[in-house]
Parts: sequence; structure tokens; C-alpha cells
Amino acid sequence: MNPKILHLLYISRPNLGGYSIRSHNILTFQKKFVDPCALTSPIYFRKKKKDIIGNVIYYRFPPNIGMNSFYDPQFFKRVKMAGLYYKFYCSILKIPLNYVRKIVKTQKIDIIHSHMPYSFANWGIKIAHENKLPFVYEVRGFWEESDIGVGQITRNSYKYWTRRKGETEIMRKSDAVVTLGKMMKAEIMSRSIDRQKIIIVPNGVNTEIFRPQTPDLNLKQKLGIHEKIVVGFVGLVRRIEGIDILIKAMKIVKSEIKDAVLLIVGPCNNEYRQELVKIIKKLKLFKCIHFTGQVPFEKVRNYRSIIDINIIPRIDSRVTRIVTPMKQLEVMSMEKVVLTSDLPALIESVKPGISGDLFAVGNYNDLAKKIIYYLSDRTVRKRLGVSARKFVKKNHDWKIIIEKYRILYEKLLS
Repeated sequence: MNPKILHLLYISRPNLGGYSIRSHNILTFQKKFVDPCALTSPIYFRKKKKDIIGNVIYYRFPPNIGMNSFYDPQFFKRVKMAGLYYKFYCSILKIPLNYVRKIVKTQKIDIIHSHMPYSFANWGIKIAHENKLPFVYEVRGFWEESDIGVGQITRNSYKYWTRRKGETEIMRKSDAVVTLGKMMKAEIMSRSIDRQKIIIVPNGVNTEIFRPQTPDLNLKQKLGIHEKIVVGFVGLVRRIEGIDILIKAMKIVKSEIKDAVLLIVGPCNNEYRQELVKIIKKLKLFKCIHFTGQVPFEKVRNYRSIIDINIIPRIDSRVTRIVTPMKQLEVMSMEKVVLTSDLPALIESVKPGISGDLFAVGNYNDLAKKIIYYLSDRTVRKRLGVSARKFVKKNHDWKIIIEKYRILYEKLLS
């Protein structure tokens, strides 16, 4: 009988971010050797019945008046002002703890595998220790660094150090720590975490879903770019992604290739979008830049299919140097060209001439030069795209890298 694994997730499908996509792939491909299920945090999604998405079981916290009140901003403010926060917090905390206990007992869980952040994972480690179960903690990023990158907090702030301390403590208490790449492993080791218990399971891609696809001409027609050459970005549109650099590069590209347009696919907060609009207006690029907003996961492949060159123009910040994203792998798997900033975290998977190409981080002139080179030669694009898919199938196909979890679980259970 296969071991039973409980994954504790902050968010999950149907949310369509990188966090939930990785989680869903892990749960899907782990079915080969374990019996996995997941529970999502109470601040995300609450309902009485479990969800089954693509044969993956997602348990949700049931609706509860106390928890609903706790996560209500106005109620939270009044409780805090009355000086009752700690007492209320402790009583509410028993609800999710007991629910996790119930799942562990009824489902006869063998391993608890929590995924960041520590605030939710702490419930898992407490119950794992109570039941003498192995506990795995998965570090997908460093959210305190991400918040600095987008300007939400400062490095010396109380919030920054509280989060950093919380993440570090749970790593120390875990039986194993999973992370995504060499730079992230180095960061974890710098926090005095035993290197022997750190395992790299890189981001992967389902190469059966993200496969070469004929361009969706109907979509191009719908977007009004049916006769254009398309440069694109697909993902969360935020400051650390460096979209302003890409827009500036497009000004140069347009001077050489008149039919080129830029397609920006993904959600963007209004403040940052207004900043980008100002740049577009200043450079007089309104007619060649298109924002689509968020699109359904099932449609992402269609948008990728019409993009001739995919760009990941991330800026140089601590988080972008350390944390490797997932989006470049989807591009490679579809036999498409990807150009990325030459940041250490991206260099781990983007190999010039093999799986993609690099440009000097923050240098829109160098980016424009590379875009023009690849747009000008369809043969070169095709050759690099074919090579990129071979690279992904060998190094980042979930069918292959999922075995790292099997080895880890067997070691912990033995």
C-alpha cells in the first residue's frame, strides 16, 4: 500500500499562479508512488466539501464564524484595539489545528509535507511532532525579499525580520527542506541550515501539456495582431519583472522591424500599470503594445503559440538573483525562444544556444539587439526552440524530476 502524504498549501488550483501550478503538478505526478492529498490554508478558500481537480484531492477548511471574523479587517482592528488579540488568536488557532489533526488521523497520513509560508506550515510541524511523523518543508521563494522588490516593505523593517525568522525556524525544525535551485540552497545554508537535509527539486513542466502547437490564428485575429510579429511576456506583471525595460527595448525594435508588437499577458495592479502607461505614452508606442490581463490557465498555451519570442526581463534585485521562476520552462517546452536577464537564478536553466539566450540585466539596448537578431531569422528561432524542448524534457520534465520526491519519502520513512 502506498504511503499517504498530506500537503499543506497556502493556495492551490483553481488559482493560476506559479505556486498553485507547481503544487498541482507535484500532486498529480506523485500518484505514481504515493497517495497524496492537500489542504489549503483557511485564509484562502473555505467550503464544506473537498474539491477534486484533475484527480487531485484538495481539502478546504469548513466555513466558521470565528475564523471568518478573525480574517475580517474591521473586526480584526477592533479586537486589536481592545487588547484582546492574543486571547482571540489562541482560541481561533485551535480550529485549524484540530482540523489538520482530524485529516491526519482519518486519512492515516504517513508524512506531512508543508509548503511555504511558515505561518500555515507551523500547524503541520506541530501535528507531525505530536504524531511522530516525518515533516518536510518546501521553500518556493523568499517572500520577504519579494515584498522588498515590489516596494511593500523595507529590509530593516519589523515585518521583514519577523518573516525571515519564522521561515528560518521552521527550516531548522524540519526533517528535510526542499527548494528549487542552487542559489536558493545557498541562501538556506547561509541561515545555518544543515546542507545534508536540503534537497533541490527544480521547477518542472508537464511537457505533454506544454508541447509545440500551431499558432492560434483566431486569437491573433481577435487581438488585432494577425499580421504582426509578436514579442511577449506571460506572467504576473509587477515591478521586479522589469516590464519597463522591455517597453523601452521595443522602441528600438520598432525602428528596425515595423511589424513587431508587444503582448503583455497577465494580471497587473493599477499603480504599476499606470507607470507603464506613462512610459508607453512618452515613447509613442500605444499602437504596438497590448495588455490582455489575466487569462485562464487552459488558454496560456494559445497565447504562447502566437508569441514568436518570449521575454523575461527581470530587474537586478536580491530576490531575482536567488529565486528561479517557472515561466521560462513552459516556453522552452513549446519549442519557443526565451530571452531572459542574465541573473544567477535564471542562468541555472537558460543556457545560451541550448535552451534560450541571455541579455545584460537592465540593459534595454542589449535586449533590443537580441530581439532584433531572433526576429530577423526564423531558422535560428526554430533551431533554438527545438533544442530548448530537448533540454527541458531531459532536465525539467515532471515525469523525471518527481522521482526526487520518491527517494526523499523512502529515506524519511525508513
